[in-house]
Amino acid sequence: MKYTWANKRANTIILFSACVVVFFMSACKPRPKITTFPFSNYVNWNVSVRPGASDDEKKRSLDSVINFIREFKLTDRLLKIMEEENGRKLHISLKTDSIKVYTCPCDPDLINITANLIVIDSSGDTTLKPPPPPQTPPIILTPPTPNPPTFGSEIGMDTIVQSIRQGVRIKGFPGTISKNRILAIMDTGLDTTLFDPQIRSMIWQEPVRGNTLYNFLPGEDPKVLLDDNSSKHGSAATAIALSQVTIQSPRIMVLKVLDAHGHGSVFSVSCGLAYARKNNASVINASLGYYGAKDPVFTKYFTKIYDSTVIVAAAGNDTSEHHDNNKLCYQPVKSSNELTSLHMFFPACFSKSTADLISVTGLTGNKDSIWPCYYQNYSGEYVTMGVLKNDTGCCTMNVPFLEYPVEGSSFVAPVVSGKIVNYMIQNGFRPATQLYLQGIGVNNAAPVKYTVNGQYIKN
Repeated sequence: MKYTWANKRANTIILFSACVVVFFMSACKPRPKITTFPFSNYVNWNVSVRPGASDDEKKRSLDSVINFIREFKLTDRLLKIMEEENGRKLHISLKTDSIKVYTCPCDPDLINITANLIVIDSSGDTTLKPPPPPQTPPIILTPPTPNPPTFGSEIGMDTIVQSIRQGVRIKGFPGTISKNRILAIMDTGLDTTLFDPQIRSMIWQEPVRGNTLYNFLPGEDPKVLLDDNSSKHGSAATAIALSQVTIQSPRIMVLKVLDAHGHGSVFSVSCGLAYARKNNASVINASLGYYGAKDPVFTKYFTKIYDSTVIVAAAGNDTSEHHDNNKLCYQPVKSSNELTSLHMFFPACFSKSTADLISVTGLTGNKDSIWPCYYQNYSGEYVTMGVLKNDTGCCTMNVPFLEYPVEGSSFVAPVVSGKIVNYMIQNGFRPATQLYLQGIGVNNAAPVKYTVNGQYIKN
């Protein structure tokens, strides 16, 4: 069910006042300058329909929401708030426009509704701060703030812009492909030109190939899997995960839930996750997330236990400053990066309550001590495990087709994803959480206080 509503354009009526001419032109009062301010996606709500609701019930509920948005009006209270925010008296009118409804193609109970807001200001000013988010109708399940954005956890944190090495391809995958193990990568997509041509045969497809979905961004072509991110974030995560494979290669399920800028939403990620679980992905890598309150739609999709699926989520990075290459290694612990009940990053923080969701951060140190990478989150409560580099103990790693080393929890999460799917391939079954953590070499022999029980793995 995918359809679009759009408000009819309001008719504009212009009345011309007659200036009386006697023996001179009377002074007509100049008309005030009218300025139009468009605020795109002013409404951005996720609707989680009650499971089992009939098509008629869904339609009535959606119609109620659409009417609620259409009838959005300027109230005295909203006008007062906007005047206080803008510091001046306002003479405005407003209307909603371009109401769009997107239904997740693999889960009809998940719906995203957006609408633009048009504000017409007759005071002649050239700037206007947007009104506060609209109050959500009580009949739908929405986040406390409309549709929190979900970013690749490296976005805004790179100290350099990545360059792609032309003509470099990743090779050396095991010759056979597992029939039973699927590694899903929720990210910016996949650029197959950066890999050996064998990668194309590894991409998972539905039994009826034309039914396969790759892209879960509202309004984009669901059949397009191309990684159009300038730093090839999704392709890099895929390459790191595959570097852990030894005997057989898993099939790769491409889930494009972030756009070219690394931006997505609770809707795009939840929809991609629903598709991966519906199609029995073995391991789902989620190198993404957002800071803020627990979102009810995210909670519904990430905390539902499936016996056949493990989710590996990046613990998140510091977004308050650009990353200084000189601070990547051997720096003191940055206390502001600790995840707590007052400072949360999702979906990573679901790991505390969801056994099959593992959150991962990077570690550095030496033979005497181990501590978190300076710009990555840590927690003895919310971060399941860390990844410590075997060779240098530093927080960077190389991806063959990238000019510069990468750094961030985005790139240690796929290390764990790759090791887990490799363990599943080797053992032919999906063991309990603690068993496969032990199976991939997780230990807590060192006094690491920055992950749950000090768990970490060397890579």
